[in-house]
Formats: sequence, C-alpha cells, structure tokens
Amino acid sequence: IEDTNCAENYMIVTLDNDRREWISAVEVQNNFNTLMQGPAQFKLYGRNSASEQWTLLGDISGLHYSTYAQKKLFYLYNNKPYNQFKFENFATGEALKCVLTILSLNLYTVNYFQTPATLSYPAQTMAFRDIEMAELIPEGTGYSEFTIKPDLPNGLVIDPMTGWISGTPLNATATTTYTVSATKFNGGKSETTFVM
Repeated sequence: IEDTNCAENYMIVTLDNDRREWISAVEVQNNFNTLMQGPAQFKLYGRNSASEQWTLLGDISGLHYSTYAQKKLFYLYNNKPYNQFKFENFATGEALKCVLTILSLNLYTVNYFQTPATLSYPAQTMAFRDIEMAELIPEGTGYSEFTIKPDLPNGLVIDPMTGWISGTPLNATATTTYTVSATKFNGGKSETTFVM
C-alpha cells in the first residue's frame, strides 16, 4: 500500500460469501528501504453490511519504527465477528511528511480465553548519551496501550502499541526506576518495572 499525498484515505476489506471473522489483532509492516515512510497512525472499523454504521475497533497512533521492514503487532478489544473492515486515514503523524508505504497488513484472531504471559522488561539496562540504544522489547505478548512513568530521557520513546523502547538519549541522567503499564488484550491492566 502506498500513498503520496496528505488527503484522507481508506481501504475496505470485505470477506467472501458473507463470512465473518472475529479480528482482535492487526500487524503492520513499514517500508523496507526507509524508516520514515511507515504509518504512525490509522483507524480500523468493522461492520457486517453496507446498511450498518461502521464500528470503531481501534484508533492506532504513536507507532515508531526502529528498523527497516519492521512488523508491529497490536491488539484490539473486539469480541464481535465482522464481514467488512475499513482502514481509514493511514498517516505518518507529521503534517508535512505525506509519503508512506505499508509492506504488509495482516488481521488476526487471538484467543481471548488465554491468559497473556507476564509482562516484563530486562530488570536493568543501560543507554549511552548520543548513541542509539538497542530496542528494549517487553517479554510477554497480548498487551497494548503502554505508558511509562517517569518520562523517558530526551531522545527515547516508548511505542504505545507495542511497548518497544528505542531512540538515542540526548543527555545523561541518573539511574532511574521506570514503571510501565499496559492493557491486556482480554481486559485489565498489568505493570512492571525496570532500571535504566
């Protein structure tokens, strides 16, 4: 999927033979030759016929890519099967950067009765000023809507949909304990801490 302007856009996926699927996760993959062209935001809707209103399934924003052709999997809180899915307003998140490329876009069903694995990060990690850090990736799948307290040092970001922490610290800071909160795909919250 490619888009080269900042206009509103959408893509509708309709399943054959009035088939309905319970979609509870989406995976998006950014461009293979530049980090800057992946979508940072979009909305996903579902419905079963053209006479129905669209139901918002996910309002995705704040996606960050740290490698080429990186796949981002995030979870939706949907418990209803739909026949039609509408992706709306893929955007880079920056008003003047309108070119974006999506290598793949996949829809998945996740077992809501399964308990997500325990959320955790490595207990202690180091980042060095002015040197890009290796991504800090949470253990445990089935989480989204990540937040962190206190704020990360300037230059580091947490991807709110995947919990990946990446970037280049711009200044030195004291050793700090961070608390990460996330929402489980089947409801409820989880918290974990790490030291950096």
